[in-house]
Amino acid sequence: MSIQANEYFDCNVKSIAFQTARLAATVGVMEVGEYTLGTEAYEYLTVV
Repeated sequence: MSIQANEYFDCNVKSIAFQTARLAATVGVMEVGEYTLGTEAYEYLTVV
């Protein structure tokens, strides 16, 4: 498994991404605000 940390929008959005042989996934946190997140492929996003 490969793990990568990411930061976006002046460090207001942070995520940890991991890739396994079958699955790519991320988990993250973000400050309150409005963000436009561009992706290369269709994604599911769950906000809690």
